[in-house]
Amino acid sequence: MLTDFAGILGWLVPAVEIVIALLLMFPKTTSLGLFAALGLMTLFTAYIIAILNFSENIPCSCGGVLEHMSWQQHLVFNLVFVFLSIAGILLHSISQNK
Repeated sequence: MLTDFAGILGWLVPAVEIVIALLLMFPKTTSLGLFAALGLMTLFTAYIIAILNFSENIPCSCGGVLEHMSWQQHLVFNLVFVFLSIAGILLHSISQNK
């Protein structure tokens, strides 16, 4: 599905994750980091939904921390973290308004 972009994505995704981690470290950019984390997690989740529903060949999930999960389990895992991201945004917003 994304084979043509594998080379660039192999560098781009970790770079974006590092930038998000840096944004989360500093109070002035925490909100931006939280929204960026939500956006990235939403993209990952949309990719898994697309793989499960529209791909004839489901790629292996070999390697990485989550290699023992099925794609369905990975989807649930991602959805949990999407909701945690939303909770983080709401809690941060509440703490900023005090």
